[in-house]
Amino acid sequence: MDFNIEIEFVKKHIRKDFQDRLIFELQSKKHRGKAISRFSHFSEKILSNSFKRCNMSQVQSLLEKNLKKESCYIISDDENDGKTLFLQDAVNICKDSYFTMILISKNFVLVKEEFEKAPTFHLSHEF
Repeated sequence: MDFNIEIEFVKKHIRKDFQDRLIFELQSKKHRGKAISRFSHFSEKILSNSFKRCNMSQVQSLLEKNLKKESCYIISDDENDGKTLFLQDAVNICKDSYFTMILISKNFVLVKEEFEKAPTFHLSHEF
């Protein structure tokens, strides 16, 4: 795990009243799953106002225009947790996964909630 990336993500993209708890949980083996599950169904309550709901075609369009070669760090409740991959590869994994995933790159953060029918995506980016 790269806790520096995770702490920066929390400080920049999470509402202040959730920051301390999330940092504690993400850094704890025992509580990490709980931190990630907070994004499964309550993302809009804890994410900053910089995030907008979007669909996968909007994400793909943004990637094609701006982010083809960028890499990202993954927070997830599956085997991809803590990995760094090219952003396009991570998005492909994300769209096919039923699990909660957070993709963090230099100018782009994508949060995908856990889903059974249709995924919910939340996107924040700076260009």
